[in-house]
Amino acid sequence: MAQMMKVCGLAAVLAFCAVPFASAQTPAPSTSKFFVSANIGGQLAPRNLDTASSLTVYEEQATLSASTPIGRGILPDFGAGYRVFGDVYVGVTVSMFSKTGDAAYTASVPDPLFFNRAKTVTGTVTGLKHSELGILPQVLYTRALTDKIDFVGGVGPAIFKLKQDIVSGFTVAQGTQNITVTSASESANGTGINASIGANYNLTEKVGIGVVARYAGAKVQLPSAAKKQNVGGMQIGVGIRYNF
Repeated sequence: MAQMMKVCGLAAVLAFCAVPFASAQTPAPSTSKFFVSANIGGQLAPRNLDTASSLTVYEEQATLSASTPIGRGILPDFGAGYRVFGDVYVGVTVSMFSKTGDAAYTASVPDPLFFNRAKTVTGTVTGLKHSELGILPQVLYTRALTDKIDFVGGVGPAIFKLKQDIVSGFTVAQGTQNITVTSASESANGTGINASIGANYNLTEKVGIGVVARYAGAKVQLPSAAKKQNVGGMQIGVGIRYNF
């Protein structure tokens, strides 16, 4: 939420500063009705995915907890918009984010012969895949600052699908304190909000390049996760826009 407030605050500052500048330049209004865009950028918010499981062995409880760090990474997105009236568009952007990482786990395993003599077992599960698909409908407002530069701001809901390989459980070899850790792939959906600001530089009447800063986030509950997981977050990108 703090990141979204920063985006909204920056949008307000840019819009306020743009008013006298735009009036002085008196740019010609855009006549485009439809646009498509493609950006390449990054998702900036790292996070951890935590899971926990337990089972009864030797008449005591064995437990396992695992944590998978999800770092920053590359984020491509593709979008389109249609002018409904004046400088107002409706549009949608689809973003994709993926990472592959490792989960560190810690297990407590009871002794097969003596009570209250649990053994701590640690290890790592490698090659766990994480992917987020974001669908971001928006109402967009554009303002021509000059004949070449446009300011763009947008807001709308955020719809995310998360697919994650997780440490799902473990087994204990009979008569020992040796464990085998299992992993599984889980998926879930979540909804949140998105808000963005950006600027486009028009190379020609139809082709432009631009930059965008966006907050798009939601919370998703995976079946085996201890709590809801954050997806999305603060995103930045640069790309190309084509006007029709």
